[in-house]
Amino acid sequence: MLTSLYCIPCIIHLYITIYPPYNTVVIYLNCHSMEEFSQKTIEYFFEKFGITNPDIKAKVLPEVTDIIYDYNMHVVKLETETDEYKRSQILAGLRELDDKIDDVFKEVTTTNLTS
Repeated sequence: MLTSLYCIPCIIHLYITIYPPYNTVVIYLNCHSMEEFSQKTIEYFFEKFGITNPDIKAKVLPEVTDIIYDYNMHVVKLETETDEYKRSQILAGLRELDDKIDDVFKEVTTTNLTS
């Protein structure tokens, strides 16, 4: 028997599974903050990494536009998805895209600091 409890807005999932014949109880708690992932603009990332130079912005823009678009589409999917397994896949994709965006901006800021 599987019981699942949900708590919004923090989305806390508490799973209690009872295994017969010994009635072993396994409790699994998972918490994903919905505030962690929200749609972001390219300007948000420019501000986050302190990029104000228009030439640097022009250089990084083609590299991150599609990644940020994919990130925002994942956020939209996460907001509407109710299946827990699919939500976990979307969250994993969001983390991966967030890392890719950070890598691109860190590379650009590092390159321009050393140039």
